[in-house]
Amino acid sequence: MRLFVLFALLVVASFAKSFEFDFVNQMPVSREKDYYIWRFLLQDSTDKEQAIEVVKGAKALNGKLKKAYLKKTGHYPTLSKKPKKKATKAQKEAWRHKVATSKKVKSSLNPMQELLKNEANMQTFIFNSASKAERKKFNHILTPNQYKKLTRSPHFNRSIELIEKENLKYLKKSFLFSPSLNNALRFTTLFNLALNALQHNKQDIAIVYFGEARKKAKKRYYKDQASFWLYLLTKENIYLNSLVKSYDINIYTLLARDKLRLQYPSTITSKFAKKRNKHYDITDPIAWANLKEKIFDHSIDKHKLAQDFKSRETIAHFSYIKARAYNYKKHYYPMPYRDVMHHLSKERQALIYAIARQESFCPCIHLHKFCTRYDADHAFFGQRHCQKKR
Repeated sequence: MRLFVLFALLVVASFAKSFEFDFVNQMPVSREKDYYIWRFLLQDSTDKEQAIEVVKGAKALNGKLKKAYLKKTGHYPTLSKKPKKKATKAQKEAWRHKVATSKKVKSSLNPMQELLKNEANMQTFIFNSASKAERKKFNHILTPNQYKKLTRSPHFNRSIELIEKENLKYLKKSFLFSPSLNNALRFTTLFNLALNALQHNKQDIAIVYFGEARKKAKKRYYKDQASFWLYLLTKENIYLNSLVKSYDINIYTLLARDKLRLQYPSTITSKFAKKRNKHYDITDPIAWANLKEKIFDHSIDKHKLAQDFKSRETIAHFSYIKARAYNYKKHYYPMPYRDVMHHLSKERQALIYAIARQESFCPCIHLHKFCTRYDADHAFFGQRHCQKKR
């Protein structure tokens, strides 16, 4: 109860604090600044002109920020966008041809038959730009060759999303065919189609899709995910061996080592005698925003930058910077607050650290204060923001 009261007082105190226009306006463009812009707009002392000016420096506009701006100005904010290049004469003519072809297909007596007369990119354009009612007219099962042809179009990824969303059951049956060897399907699409095949007891088709997903994976985690599913379906050790050689530490690579009875990969847990970091304020989110600019600046030596954070207070910053410096090929696992948790069992401590590490992927959370949020930032960013890039 005492902790709850203390937390409530901290939140109230935080919202009682007011911010000057120059203080907020001069912050670097970042998610953290967006939070302060929102807080600035909520202040009674903020006038319409200040609101218009300060929002120009926002990184993104979410619902809460738009609502606060609307209340101050009477209209919704917009961020300035780069001017679009003017379409060439040839591009305009190509667009007119697409629209005319689309109208012709959708107004014909047999839309599906007319649709299939076109090349794959035109088919997907017509289908994707159609209304929900119009798409129902295309709800017919494809032949294996027709399906292969469509998988060569990058726009078919969107078509598959629409077919699933609108439950076009006859078109969905086509997903149980193999894609083209030179398909343009993304990893996520291929992986979902593999799971769909498994749900329909089409193990051979699922293996094809997982194999294609494995080829398309841009991140090692996703490649390992596809590899593990391939092992589950084929029981071939080639996939386990691939997982063991992976530089990433994830549930799939650890399970592979369990299967082969191998030791887990080594990790780095730094320990520092220095307790505080006098040159960095861990309570200032803008200090973190400024640090991020340095971290993502390719011209800055990350190993050298990390040296400024060799303290127990900023061990998470140090670990994060070093991991990026090694392009995540070396694994840093900070374990602060050991003195606080020494009375807990090893299993309990491991669980707490595992949760803290997983939660640190949420951009709404203090990197250095495991699971402690900024004053009220979660109310601003919202749960959807948290889930967006985990």
